[in-house]
Amino acid sequence: MTARTPRKDAVRNRAAVLAAADDLFARSESPATITMADIAAAAGVGKATLFRGFGDRTGLIQALFATRLEPIRAAVEDGPPPLGPSL
Repeated sequence: MTARTPRKDAVRNRAAVLAAADDLFARSESPATITMADIAAAAGVGKATLFRGFGDRTGLIQALFATRLEPIRAAVEDGPPPLGPSL
């Protein structure tokens, strides 16, 4: 069985949630005070969408962390030396 391709609105919502979370955490003096409701409101999605997509706050933070690290991973795996593969 192959994995289903996510719907376009789900992809858009995920991107909006990650962008909103990144912005709210960056602007907050205490990111611990940012709630899932705050993130959902900033992203323009319902809390159910947030929990369905990420499970909980830990899942959201893990997804945000992975998203922030992706450019570094790509540079190391695919980029030119000295970071990427050497020929």
